[in-house]
Amino acid sequence: MRRYFLTGATGFVGRELCRQILRRPNTESVTCLTRGQRLAGTLLSHPKLRYWTGDITECAFPKGEFTDLIHGANDANDLMQPDLHRY
Repeated sequence: MRRYFLTGATGFVGRELCRQILRRPNTESVTCLTRGQRLAGTLLSHPKLRYWTGDITECAFPKGEFTDLIHGANDANDLMQPDLHRY
């Protein structure tokens, strides 16, 4: 069984990533690091979902063991425009 710690779960990419992880039959739990936001819709009350409030740069890591750590935070949203000057 997998126990995930996921950052960025309330963002555009992270929400879908969290949904996909929760659908996996071998998922025991998903702990989402958030800055106080909560996931919307049916994910909000999913029995395998837990929240850990904090910021990736300064939070205390939750007690317990995790099999997977996924940094799902991303500077992306549905209105994102490509930064053509970065390449």
